[in-house]
Amino acid sequence: KGVSMRKHLKLIVTAAVISGLLSGMLLAASAYFYASPSGSDSQAGTLQKPFATLQKARDSVRKKIRTGLEKDVVVYLRGGVYYLDRPLELGPEDSGTSEYAISYVAYPGESPVLSGGRVITGWKQGPDNMWTVMLDDVKNGTWWFRQLYMDGKRLARGRYPEQGFFKIEHVSKDHTRLQFATPLPDRDMGTQDTEVVGVQNWSISRELIEKSNNNEIQARTPIGWVGHMACLPKPGMSVFFEHALEFVKKPGQW
Repeated sequence: KGVSMRKHLKLIVTAAVISGLLSGMLLAASAYFYASPSGSDSQAGTLQKPFATLQKARDSVRKKIRTGLEKDVVVYLRGGVYYLDRPLELGPEDSGTSEYAISYVAYPGESPVLSGGRVITGWKQGPDNMWTVMLDDVKNGTWWFRQLYMDGKRLARGRYPEQGFFKIEHVSKDHTRLQFATPLPDRDMGTQDTEVVGVQNWSISRELIEKSNNNEIQARTPIGWVGHMACLPKPGMSVFFEHALEFVKKPGQW
């Protein structure tokens, strides 16, 4: 039994040593940084203490590149949403060498998402279950967006008419003014950042409205694909309007 026990222990120790050597070889093969939406940029960027932003991870990789690469560098992104308030810029100074690579990869089994969106908070419920929020950046003209998501679902903007289209009757030579035989909304759509949406042969044009009356709109810029005659507005073309509070009629519209 003593001999059998010694052999058994020897096999266990040998297996542990081999496993430790293989693990050491894997760790030595690459240098790792980790990022997580729940991390902090004041941390070391390890698996247990990940960074919070891709910018911090990139800057840490840059420092390693400047000191000279001795192995591949891998940045693992843990699952979750990384909200970017500016583009993540990667230049020549972020490149590897002919010997060692720089990689940004998803952590195994997880799905990181890089998003240029913003989380909007501060919603207030009003009459008729209408929810509103005041956004200073939108009010002062420094932020403009066309898409709004709730629980991962894209919400539709209110449109007019709710069904069908208006037909263009006349187009100005500079393609900024459209006239219609059917009466338009009474309120000046230029005061609400409303857009005219033109349905072309194989494209859709969107232009902000500068001003409007009961049968004409003036766009801020020429409507359609300027320089391509097939994609310019013309009499008979279908259009509708989006993005005005009075167009919001159904739950989930904005």
